[in-house]
This record gives sequence, structure tokens and C-alpha cells, in this order.
Amino acid sequence: MKKTFIFFVFLLVGFLLVGCSREDSLKIELNKTEINVGETAQATVTGAKEGATITYESSDSAIATVDNNGKITGVAAGDADIKAKADGKEASAKIKVKPLEVLEVTGVSISGQSQMTVGTSQTLSVTLEPAGATTGLSFLSSAPDVATVSGTGKVEALAVGNATITVTTANNKSATLAIEVVAAPVEVESITLDQADQELGIGQTLQLTYALVPAGIAADVSFASDAESVATVSAAGLVTAQAEGSATITVSAGGKSDTVVITVVDDSELTLENLQAKMNAAITTYNSSLNGHLKLSVVTPETSVVTEFAYAYTEDSINELMYKQTGATSIEVYVKSGKIYTNENGSKSKEDLTAANATVLKDQYGVNKLVAEAMKFRNEFAFFNSLTLESEVEGVYTFNLDLETYSGTTFKPAAKESIKLVVEYDATITKLEIQVTNTDLNVSKVTLELLGLEKPTITFPSDLILW
Repeated sequence: MKKTFIFFVFLLVGFLLVGCSREDSLKIELNKTEINVGETAQATVTGAKEGATITYESSDSAIATVDNNGKITGVAAGDADIKAKADGKEASAKIKVKPLEVLEVTGVSISGQSQMTVGTSQTLSVTLEPAGATTGLSFLSSAPDVATVSGTGKVEALAVGNATITVTTANNKSATLAIEVVAAPVEVESITLDQADQELGIGQTLQLTYALVPAGIAADVSFASDAESVATVSAAGLVTAQAEGSATITVSAGGKSDTVVITVVDDSELTLENLQAKMNAAITTYNSSLNGHLKLSVVTPETSVVTEFAYAYTEDSINELMYKQTGATSIEVYVKSGKIYTNENGSKSKEDLTAANATVLKDQYGVNKLVAEAMKFRNEFAFFNSLTLESEVEGVYTFNLDLETYSGTTFKPAAKESIKLVVEYDATITKLEIQVTNTDLNVSKVTLELLGLEKPTITFPSDLILW
């Protein structure tokens, strides 16, 4: 009996010990016991019954918070206990929250669009160095009437002009961004070609021009031909007739367009009907070419002036040039190796070739200038309407001007015996000559020789470098 009682006592103690162990078995573990402000840690609970509800709480939510899933977030520097409860049991673990490390700003940069249109806005991007540094920022516009900037870096474009945006940190580090504000594009209302439908001979050219509404607006203008085998058109609107047929040339801008129909005819023979067009086409070709060689002679009973002009241009300057006039006055102008050499009646000089004086030279000594007075009859319809073909011998055509029917202003029929136009033609015009015979039979001649569109070989004076 005594042994049985002792056994029962041990058994009861064993049950009590086991019971105490189960009540103390709830445990909480943290994957991190130290975190920075803003960082997180995860609590894991073991020892709870399967399916048991686990609740969490923080001893100081001002230091660290914990959600229902055990996710802990650092709020402020300090220590807090994270408690877990389940099945009436409780466990806790301590977490330490450390303050954020404050990084001093050592540099700042600003980025954004450098060009804006009136009425648009953008928010600038600011980058601090080192990464992770924080600071207060202030923004300033150098021209708030052109572009304003808010405290968050939002720029508003107000008017055409330039403004510099400056961002400054709390410790006076700064960066700038220059912004150009341009006018908002104006929509094209219409575009109209100045030329009507017309005929061109093979090889002839026609420069198209146009008018935009509103006038003077900036617009991207393009040209296109629907039959390039018949007529091509350049980006600048120069139409070149290629073969017989019809082509529609379209000019477009801002979604608007206009057209002109070009009918190309075979006019390989020189006739009264195509004489004026062929003359102007020949001169236009020389005027638009980067290379060329011409000679103009004016001979009267009293004087003789011969001008020879050869040029090799680049798109925006002059490679080589020779303008040589002999007669009552002597003028020589040469361009070589980036220099301009001038000799006027023995007075020699030289200067550097610049973009500005290259433009002046092209205008002052260009093809149009050379033939403006000598060949001004080429644009006079009255002249061609009064011409008759007198003869044609081996490509030399002689036309006679009817002085009685002529009503133009280029020539004065009084005291004139005859006025003739002599043209040398072989697929293209190579020579034009006006012969004016007075009633006293004295003859004056103006002769234009078109000597070729190849790059000319210019013979420069041997002492040119000494000018």
C-alpha cells in the first residue's frame, strides 16, 4: 500500500511538470533584433496549437509597430517589446530601433527639357549626392515672366524667351538648367502654289513658289511628283522635265496641299515657240549649278568689254572663283584657298573669305548679275512675239526682230537697220548673241557664251599671293 501511494505521488508530479512545460512552450523569434527607422523585421511564433489565433502587440508603438502578421516597422529610435499571444499563452522579444544615418549633401544636379513651348509645363528631376542623402530644396527662375517654377520643381512656360532655373539645397549646394521657351506652332490654314498648270520641254526646269496662310509662319514644306519618270521635283521645289507625259506636282505643309500639272513635251528642236523657255532654262541651270563657266562680250563701235566668269561653289561658300573684266575698266576678282584677291585698275588687295562675303560675292558676281542687263530681253514677251526665224545652218539659228511690230522697251527701233538674235544650239543653248545694226551700218554685239557646267580649270595670276 505504501509503495502504491508513492508511485501515485510521482505520477501526479509528472503530470504537473508536463502541464507546466506546455504552458511555457509559446516562443517568439525575430529575424532581426535591430532595425533602422523605416526598416522592417519579421516575428515568427512557435508552440501555438494548429489553427490557433496569434495576436501581436508592441509595448511602444511610437518606437515600433507590429501588424497581425508579425511584421515589425521601426518608427523612432528606442527599444520596444514585441508580444505574441495564443491559446492564453504569451511570449515576447525585444527589438531595438536605431535612428537613420543622416548623409550630408555634397552635390546636386538638375535635369529636364532645355526647350519648351509656350503653354506647356514640366517637372524637373533633382539628383543628390551621395545617394540616399536628403535635404530641403528651393527653386528659383531667373525670368519668371518667361518661365515660372514651383517649390516642387514644376516649370510653367509663359512667354518666348530664356530662363535659368536654379535649385538650391539646405546647405547651399546648387545647380542650374537653362531653358529656352519658343512660340507654340501655328497651324497651317492653306498653302497655294503661285504657278498654274503648264508645259515644259524635256530638260527644262521650273522653280515653284508658294504662299502660306497665315503668312510668315514657320512650316515644314515638302514637294512630291506622282510621275518622276516624267518630271522630278527637288526639296526646294525645282521641277525638271525628264520625258514626255504628264506629272502632278504636290506641295504640302501642315496637312494642307496644292497641286500643279506639268505636261512635258518633246521640244528637242529649237523653235520660236520654245526659244524663250530654252533661253531662260539655260541661264537658270547655270545660276543654280555649283560649277560653271561663262563669257560675256559687249562690242560697240566705240568700246569693247569682255567679262569671263568661272566658279566652283560649295553649298555654303566658294571653293574657287574668277571674275575677269577687260576693256575701258579692268576688274579682276579671284577666290582661292580661302582668300579673296581683287585688282581694280591696278589696285590690288586681298582678304579672308568668310560666309558673309561669300554670299556678297555670289550676288555681286553671280550669273544673274552678269546677264541682268545684257540679256534682259529674255523676259520680254514683246521681243519674242516680234521674232521670225531667218535661217538655221548647222545649229546656228538667226532670228530677226520686226522693228515695226515690236512694242517692248529693251530696244529702241529708231535709227536701227536691224536687230537680230543669233543662237547656237545643240540639245542645249551654248551661245546667245544680239546684233544691232544702225542705219549708218555700224554694228553692236552682245554675246553670251555658256562654256560648260563642269568644274572649271581656272588659271590664276602667278603673282596672286603677292596681291
